[in-house]
Amino acid sequence: MTLLDIKGLSVRLGGRTVVDDVGISVRPGECIGLIGPNGAGKSTLMRAALGLIPFTGHSNLTKLSPHARALAAAWLPQQREIAWGMAVEELVKLGRLPHRRPGAPLSDADRIAITEAMRAADVTVLSDRSASSLSGGEQARVLLARVLAQNAPLTLADEPIAALDPAHQIATMEIFVARAQQGHTVVTALHDLGLAARWCTRLILMDQGRVVADGAPAEVLTPDRLRAIYGITAHVADTPDGLIILPLSRCAP
Repeated sequence: MTLLDIKGLSVRLGGRTVVDDVGISVRPGECIGLIGPNGAGKSTLMRAALGLIPFTGHSNLTKLSPHARALAAAWLPQQREIAWGMAVEELVKLGRLPHRRPGAPLSDADRIAITEAMRAADVTVLSDRSASSLSGGEQARVLLARVLAQNAPLTLADEPIAALDPAHQIATMEIFVARAQQGHTVVTALHDLGLAARWCTRLILMDQGRVVADGAPAEVLTPDRLRAIYGITAHVADTPDGLIILPLSRCAP
């Protein structure tokens, strides 16, 4: 079964091609890191795949009705400022909307999903707080909990660890890996190559709107490729604990 099937997908914004003829197939049980330098097209690709912006080509998600799409895929965007002055638990409950009839009360399954999502994202102690009063990192974890409560087979997350401290960065990646082990799939855009190499089963490297490498971390994150795509020299070591990436310096222009 393919959870995400993209073929020949291209996006033009502001008169230029931002995503150029990309094809990706995603199956259950994968934790995929979507990596690449700033402006590579990672965010645009995910938004187009969900049908949030116009594109040419094919994405299986856009063939679904809005309700079916909400059941199939959860979306955690990069912009995570919360403007609503509602309690944290009420916000997390929104993740259950695809599973409920309009106006229907929460079911036992809903309550279990909400409780487990808040525990996993470490926001249970914030349940009664106003979401808009939280710090940036706390808001990021609350919105992660909302996505987890949705419990979709596919999760697309754009820079989910950007505002988090190191412990919560690792905790987030652990959550994604656990979901993959349960048969779900996560595609997450990341800039931290060390975390991507350590936790992702597959990396998709983009540059200038195109996919330039797709495979296991050790196959994708080679010193030559890091030099060519990121303009850095780096120490790359395959250890018993996983692949370690240590950026050393920028390459000379």
